[in-house]
Amino acid sequence: MVIELVADLFGTFGMLGFLVAEIFQLKKILRTKKASDLSKTAYRNKMIAIILTCICFGLTKLFLSFTVLFLEGIVVGKIMLLMRKWKK
Repeated sequence: MVIELVADLFGTFGMLGFLVAEIFQLKKILRTKKASDLSKTAYRNKMIAIILTCICFGLTKLFLSFTVLFLEGIVVGKIMLLMRKWKK
């Protein structure tokens, strides 16, 4: 029981690092209204990884990590939509 909580906390803090990086990327895209330097393939692969990892966290009941990663999926999804809109 304790090991699961410790694992979930470490996973949560690790995922928070990724979430913060994606939020900064989204802010940059919104500020410049330009997504031409981003790789569509890299973001598609990132979204697949997020979905698979969310499934893993959900099945292993690491709900804090799941929540943070789910939020990152929302941010990455928004970035992908903006890439489609603004990539020229």
